[in-house]
Amino acid sequence: MGSNDSLYAAGSVTTPAAGAAICTITAPPAGSYAIDVIFGYSGTAETQANNVRLKKGATNVGTLYAKASGTETIYVVDSCQITVDGTQDISVNAIALATTGSVYNAAITITRL
Repeated sequence: MGSNDSLYAAGSVTTPAAGAAICTITAPPAGSYAIDVIFGYSGTAETQANNVRLKKGATNVGTLYAKASGTETIYVVDSCQITVDGTQDISVNAIALATTGSVYNAAITITRL
């Protein structure tokens, strides 16, 4: 991957378990990346707020601040910059068990710096 090259992953999981990956970019080449994350709920209203995080390998990069959805669809867009060693996946994961029937939707775009 050269500078400004991008990788993308998206996924959707119904009632994800604690720690379950919603989407994953598998071990991008070592280097620094700009990361853009989009996350949203659908299906049954999610009663838990802030129940999703961005991870680099086993390390928590940060929590995505998504309020409980009630009857509305919530979308969160977040950006950051990280460095990976070429063995670490980049993923969006549920933190705790989701509300039954809620659907977690996520997409990650990483761009090599």
